[in-house]
Amino acid sequence: MSIQPLVIDDQVKSVIGARGQVRTAIDVASTSEMRRFAHAVFDDNRIYFDAQAARASRFGTRVGPAPFILTNMRPNIPFTDDAMRHIGPYDDVAAHRDMRPLPKGWEGRYEFHAGDEIELYRLPHEGDLISAHPFVKDIYGKSGRNGNLAFYVTRTDYKDQQGQLIACHDTHLVFPEEIAERRPQAKQQQTSQEVEYPPAMPAPKPLDLPRVDFEDIKIGDQLPTKLIRITVPIVVRWAMATEAYRRDHYDYGFAAHAGHANIIASGLWALSCRWTYISHFAGRDGWAWKISHQLRARMNIGDSLTASAVVTSLERREKYGLVQLDVNFTNQRGVLAVPGAATVALPYRGGPAVPYPFVP
Repeated sequence: MSIQPLVIDDQVKSVIGARGQVRTAIDVASTSEMRRFAHAVFDDNRIYFDAQAARASRFGTRVGPAPFILTNMRPNIPFTDDAMRHIGPYDDVAAHRDMRPLPKGWEGRYEFHAGDEIELYRLPHEGDLISAHPFVKDIYGKSGRNGNLAFYVTRTDYKDQQGQLIACHDTHLVFPEEIAERRPQAKQQQTSQEVEYPPAMPAPKPLDLPRVDFEDIKIGDQLPTKLIRITVPIVVRWAMATEAYRRDHYDYGFAAHAGHANIIASGLWALSCRWTYISHFAGRDGWAWKISHQLRARMNIGDSLTASAVVTSLERREKYGLVQLDVNFTNQRGVLAVPGAATVALPYRGGPAVPYPFVP
């Protein structure tokens, strides 16, 4: 079996700037879908569950967590190709490929999700009809421990029915140079023993976020930590809430064939849990503007992640102040599994809320 070379040549680079298919959600954003999404990412903010609280908030209507838009492009089954009706036991299903143009010869290659960067301007509102406008932002190569790696970066602009920008999302995928056909690499760990169950999280309760003023924050401040557990029901609940059916997130047989001890947690789930953590820090009158992360370690069943953040810099602007944070997810073994950063806009003491929709 030969190694398929990965060369970043002019033909490959010619794909940079190419636009993918514009997709519009088949349904408007509904309160039930946004509520299920909030449950899946442990967001107890009352405005996602309580119509009266939502209408009394500065948003004035029912809204959902900002990352909901990343998962709103559902397939119109059965009138489009329903892969579950014909795929074999070890065939992958990668929904991103019908939106983003790949270089010639890259179709069918194994790739993994390496990280995300997202800029947010407003929340999804009940009744929004969201569309996704993707293009290839960059393609470049690096050498890794196991050969050459091709980094494929796409940007997707999410817009509402009036064409107003809701968010910009950069996705980083890595295509490794590897043997043409994947083979099981599963280590025989945890196959004959019960997976250790992670510790319990605190019981949910409706949260009324307080106001946080820019003057309340100083460099070096640390946010309270938050425990996030990873279990089969939690990972499968994400797949059900988002209809994001990448098979290693819900199909044990496929995950084992791919070399995993069990199904694994989704990178977009981790990004969404990160947004929950940071948006609660921003409070009712602030805004979580930018969030980024790198997926450095697999998030396995039985793991527990501890979210932590520290303030690294402060910047005063005319209408609000900006807070820069390092935001990390560390697993129970002390491994920094998902490092990242965030930028939060906070109101000044005695002043109005941060403008919404947010304008940098």
